[in-house]
Amino acid sequence: MFEGKKTTKKQKRIRLFLTVVIVSSMFVVRLILIQTGVIQGAQDLTDAELVSRITPWEVTIQTPSGTGRGTVMLVSTGRKNASDTVYLISTEGVVRDFDDSSEVTFSDGSSYSGTLGSTDEEKDIGIVSVQADGKSDSTYSEDIFYQKEAGSEVVWLDDAGNLQKGTFTSRSAVVDGYDIALLTAGGSMDGTSEGAGLYDTTGNYLGTLITEENGTLLAIPADAMYSYFKVNH
Repeated sequence: MFEGKKTTKKQKRIRLFLTVVIVSSMFVVRLILIQTGVIQGAQDLTDAELVSRITPWEVTIQTPSGTGRGTVMLVSTGRKNASDTVYLISTEGVVRDFDDSSEVTFSDGSSYSGTLGSTDEEKDIGIVSVQADGKSDSTYSEDIFYQKEAGSEVVWLDDAGNLQKGTFTSRSAVVDGYDIALLTAGGSMDGTSEGAGLYDTTGNYLGTLITEENGTLLAIPADAMYSYFKVNH
């Protein structure tokens, strides 16, 4: 019987190296083609399309200490006849007093009691889950997030569900009084509760709003939110 030659460890390392080089090269070429307009990246949405896309992901969180906002991070399909589990991300300040009397209200008017998950006061991140059907999770892309350029437009919904606009400045700014690097943008949060999701004009989640200081929006970056969520939900 004919026996082929065995692959040596050196050959395996070379093949792995070549695979990494090829994949990395394809990624770089794709970025160049997107930036030069040869191929199209994510497309900007109209204001009406943005409202329609973002609204189902944004919720109001009512706790004994007050009202805040949150964003649907993930919908986990329920087994058999069980309802789906909807995981919401917000700031620790919004959800720290979440209890059995608290409610999560979606844009369609449906309200649910929920369960407080992991929280981190230092990172200012909190997770709440509810059992609900017919919900969808928000969209996040690392490619889009890290390609975001200063001066590009960002949007969010105020308490009345109206689209508000600002200007992206940094995804990792160091701000006095905060122990974490924050996403910053120019804009005003008047009438907007803490915990609302911040998006770009393609409807891609960029982070969660904390506050506004002298015309500068401060938000926890989406990459920090997702990193925390992956480990703690």
